[in-house]
Amino acid sequence: MLAEITPGDLIKSFLSTGGATANENAMKIARAYTGRPKIISRWRSYHGRPTEPCRSPETREDFPTSRASPESSRIWDPFCYRCFFDKTYPECNLFCADQIREVIEVEGPKTIAGIIVEPITGSNCRIIPPDGYMQRLRQICDEYKILFITDEVMTGFGRTGKMFACEHWNVVPGSL
Repeated sequence: MLAEITPGDLIKSFLSTGGATANENAMKIARAYTGRPKIISRWRSYHGRPTEPCRSPETREDFPTSRASPESSRIWDPFCYRCFFDKTYPECNLFCADQIREVIEVEGPKTIAGIIVEPITGSNCRIIPPDGYMQRLRQICDEYKILFITDEVMTGFGRTGKMFACEHWNVVPGSL
């Protein structure tokens, strides 16, 4: 039944006890499937208390054990209101998305299993990516053969007007 409502041709599901567990297992599955150790996440994303590397700067201090591991790297959010790169959308031409390529190149594309993102950042500012960002991120993942993991814990099952938030941008998680 889940396969009937999920985006694209996704046909397998993994049921877990909660969002943190689901995200942690998505990262473990990505590592096992690709044989690569690293996961990239966004700075302001929150993927659940036990998960690493996905801790927001705002909550990181509360949990001293939640420091980023060597198997993690972070990218800046597509936060047009207060752009980290001091750019203005749409003149920036999605500069924040293109910076993900730089991180991938520095980390080594063959070491990255996946990129995990909340399609709409939930706990930290409700960041909605600008038009084209999610499509560019999907394109980058395809180009480098990196799994695209969407954390739909806060945005899935119709909470944004679509069954899954990634459908607003016509992107499908997964692939290789």
